[in-house]
Amino acid sequence: MEFEGQKYPLSPQQLLLRDSKLRNTDYVFGAVIFTGHDTKVIQNTTDPPSKRSKIEKKMDKIIYFLFGVLFLIAFVGSIIFGIVTKRDLHNGFMKRWYLRPDDSTIFFDPKRVVAASVYHFLTALMLYNFFIPISLYFSIELVKILQSIFINQDINMYYEELDKPALARTSNLNEELGQIDTILSDKTGTLTCNSMEFIKCSVAGVAYGRVVTEVEQAIGSISNSSPMIHEHVNRLEQITVDTREAHDRKEPIKGFNFIDERIMNGNWVNEP
Repeated sequence: MEFEGQKYPLSPQQLLLRDSKLRNTDYVFGAVIFTGHDTKVIQNTTDPPSKRSKIEKKMDKIIYFLFGVLFLIAFVGSIIFGIVTKRDLHNGFMKRWYLRPDDSTIFFDPKRVVAASVYHFLTALMLYNFFIPISLYFSIELVKILQSIFINQDINMYYEELDKPALARTSNLNEELGQIDTILSDKTGTLTCNSMEFIKCSVAGVAYGRVVTEVEQAIGSISNSSPMIHEHVNRLEQITVDTREAHDRKEPIKGFNFIDERIMNGNWVNEP
């Protein structure tokens, strides 16, 4: 360490470990070492795996299988080609005289069967390369990009409360959407929206709050079997509409939808 033109050595004797306490010293000059990407935590971390969809993984297996079939076809064809080429030579003459090679070519030369088979294997790989759908990856990526554009413009995925539309940050996992059928959660708020609103309360056995709750709405769904319940729910809904119109004139408070003129605006002092 260099300070005011003078260099000071740094050794284990000048090292202060974490949670160490230094006493009987007026002041110290410290140098922080192994920070940022040099820390042990960062050095021990591994790169996150690349997220790939089920379609991509399955497509990779199909491509590997097609590559294996391609090599198998080329290999079997080269073996058969070598056997047939070797049998062409009979008593110093070629049976298929129309394939008689010259000195500049190896193909169909019975005297160089191994080299001819190797050349035939490479030729078969080039001739049968259409067996591998190379353009399939490009087509799938193009479809995923178009799907991401449609997702960003989907009005059914628009979140009105925060005024935010859907945002496809990556197009690799489009086909994974809608695959969830079971959600396991230990408590409310872990994977669900922990959104609670104050709409009703009970003080000294008296219920306050004019807003119709979900329980009362469920009771209203069976109103056909009970006319009295239906009339009660309708009356609560009408009171809710009337009081909400007056409440909407004021600035709303997030999470507070309590409406009851009996205890609001200082009227609670008149309650028994």
